[in-house]
Amino acid sequence: MPPKPFYEIAEKNYLFKSKTQNIHRGRRTPEENVRQWVLFELLSTYGFSLNNLDVEVSVGQKYSKSNYRADIVVKRDSSPYIIIECKKQGTQVKPEKGLKQAQDYAENLGATFVVFADDRLDDWVVRRRWHGEWVHVCDIEKNADVAETDSITSSTSLLNSLEPILAWIYESVPAAEAPQYFDSLQKFFVLGTEWGLDYDLTWGLATLLPILGTHNKIGKQEFTVDEYEEKSMVAAFRFLNSYLEKQRLIEKSSRFEGEFDDLWRQLLTEFFEVSQTHKGIKHIDSLTIRLITALLQYLSDVREQEHYIDIKHSTMREIESVLEWVLVKNLNRTLPDPLDTQDVISLQVRCKEAWSKRKLKTQS
Repeated sequence: MPPKPFYEIAEKNYLFKSKTQNIHRGRRTPEENVRQWVLFELLSTYGFSLNNLDVEVSVGQKYSKSNYRADIVVKRDSSPYIIIECKKQGTQVKPEKGLKQAQDYAENLGATFVVFADDRLDDWVVRRRWHGEWVHVCDIEKNADVAETDSITSSTSLLNSLEPILAWIYESVPAAEAPQYFDSLQKFFVLGTEWGLDYDLTWGLATLLPILGTHNKIGKQEFTVDEYEEKSMVAAFRFLNSYLEKQRLIEKSSRFEGEFDDLWRQLLTEFFEVSQTHKGIKHIDSLTIRLITALLQYLSDVREQEHYIDIKHSTMREIESVLEWVLVKNLNRTLPDPLDTQDVISLQVRCKEAWSKRKLKTQS
C-alpha cells in the first residue's frame, strides 16, 4: 500500500517536536515538513505504533567526527528495522544519493529496510537488505512490528501466474506431472525481466523450459527430441552463453550451432563450474544460475533414461529460491515456512485448483 501524496502537517501537531528542537537548538530542520508527513503516514497508512518510531537517531561517528543521525527509524523488537531519509521540500536530490546515505546508516544500525522520501515523489523509494545486497522492493511492510515478513498466502489472489507452480511447493513433482510443471514455469519466467532478472538468463530459461515441457508429449512418459526441441536448445545456448560472455566468465564464442546433446552438455559443464564459484555475481544471478544448472542436470537424466522422472526436492529448492527472491523484490512477501504445516497445506490446497485448470486447458 503506497503512502498518500504529500500533505502539510500543522506545526502544533508535530511529533517529537521537543527532541528535534533540543538537538537543533530550537531551529526547525529544512526537511521537517517532509518528515512529519512520513511520520503521520507510518501511523495512519502503515499502522505502526508511535512507540516503535524515533527520530534523529545517532548512527555513530563512522564518516567523520560529526555525529550523523537518521531522520526516522522504525523499530521492531526494540531494534532498528527501517531507516528513512527525508529531503526538504522542493529539493532536487536524486533518490540514489539519499538511499546511499540511508544504506550506510542501516549498515551501521543493522536495519533491514531503507527508504528515501521527498514531497515530489508519488511513492517512497524502498530497498531491502536480502542476502547481503540492497534490493529494490515495491514498498515497506505494513505494520512490520507484527511480523518481519508476511507469508504470500494472503496475496495468492494477486499471483495467478504463480498458483500452478506453488501447488507443488516443498514437494517433489511426479514424473507424470513434470512436463506440465515445466510449462507452468516457462509461462512465469517469460516475464522475468519485468521483475528484475537478467535479460539473457531470463530468456535462456524461457527457451530451455519448453524443451522439458508438453510439446508433442501430452499423455506420454517418453522424452523425445524433434526439430522444436533442437531449435529451442540453440536459442537457449545463445542466450545463456551471451550471459556468461557478458560477465566474462567464458571466452567469447561464435559457436551457436551443433547437435542437441553437444549444446546442453557444454552448457551443463559451463554452468556447473560457474555455480560452484559465482564470485562477483549478483545474488539473484547466482540463484538463477543454480536453477539453470539443476534443469540441465534434469535434462541429462531424462535424456539418459529416455523418459520423464520425478523432479526431485533438490531441484525444487532451486526453483523455490528464485521464486522467493522475486516475491521479496516485487511484493515484499516470502514463501511460507516449510515447518508451518498448516500454512503450507493451505497454500497447496488453494493452488491445486489452479493446477488442475491449467492441466485441463493444456490437454484440451
